[in-house]
Amino acid sequence: MSDPDRRKETTIEGRVEILGDFPRGKFGDRNGMKRCVKHSGLFLKTKNGRIVIHLGPTAYFLRHNFQIKVGDSIKVKGFQVVDGEMALVQASEVKTRNKKLKLRDKNGLPLWPASLDRTH
Repeated sequence: MSDPDRRKETTIEGRVEILGDFPRGKFGDRNGMKRCVKHSGLFLKTKNGRIVIHLGPTAYFLRHNFQIKVGDSIKVKGFQVVDGEMALVQASEVKTRNKKLKLRDKNGLPLWPASLDRTH
């Protein structure tokens, strides 16, 4: 996966169509390492079509009591990245109607502890 391009930060609004875990290794790692840790991701239906959103470790959401469900309307702030031929957004912040969760800092670095990215 290419590093997030900070100039391509974007905000997207839409409705969650599909929510699930994606193998972290599928998207790669900043250091080129492949990991088996699962990260949450979703397909967001927007007025311009469907886009893949890469969120972060499921455990991070659980620790912050933050839940996203299929059908939820959300707003995602993040960085556009390309993984092979697939374009996606690496979320830095997610907002639901009632809550907001920061996932990455302004440089795209994860806010969760490294222990959540260890291979199991």
